[in-house]
Amino acid sequence: MIFEPPLDVFYEEVIRWNKSFNLVSRVDPESRVTALIEECWNSGHVVADYLVREASGRVLTYLDLGSGGGFPGLIWHSVLSHGFEGVCDYRGCCLVEPREKRAWFLDQAARKMQLSRCSVSPIRWEPGCRPGPDIPHADIVLISLKALALDDAQVLGGLASFMPSFRGDCVIARLAPWGDGLDWHPQEPQGNKPNEGPASCLLCPHESAPSTVMVSRHRLG
Repeated sequence: MIFEPPLDVFYEEVIRWNKSFNLVSRVDPESRVTALIEECWNSGHVVADYLVREASGRVLTYLDLGSGGGFPGLIWHSVLSHGFEGVCDYRGCCLVEPREKRAWFLDQAARKMQLSRCSVSPIRWEPGCRPGPDIPHADIVLISLKALALDDAQVLGGLASFMPSFRGDCVIARLAPWGDGLDWHPQEPQGNKPNEGPASCLLCPHESAPSTVMVSRHRLG
């Protein structure tokens, strides 16, 4: 499959560095990378549609935890960077990846893709972690996880250290196989009022999609 810019550059960078950094399986990596890009691109648009309702007129920033090879972080950032003109003020993203080589790759790929407002933080996400690198002020933050197994309390505990002055809504989005979504039992949200609408939901790109996005929303401060 031929991708349009900047996804074509991202595909080439993942394939180029996979042998060195083990970003995806080395068994037929071309097919695996193609599938992952399609999965992240489709789910990114579904999340963007959700945020059109949740973040209208607000200031949004995006964090991807355990970014690894940039799935979904770099792809979702590309989607969000072009989908909110006149809807909300999107301030950019920070990719959180503790492994030094993969953090280097993420920075390299973002520059090759010519993605602006994208930083990389080489830390382990946990309560007490050091604050992020010049994270822009926002009143709503989107946090994504794909391979990192953290519950909502752990995600929010890290956020309190990473963005200590943040006050607003935190939307946690987990990209997972479809079967995991069917068995998902969301945790009790923090700070939401009864009249604010659903605090958790499942988003599916389309009926035949291999994944689902499990979303929970928390009001902080």
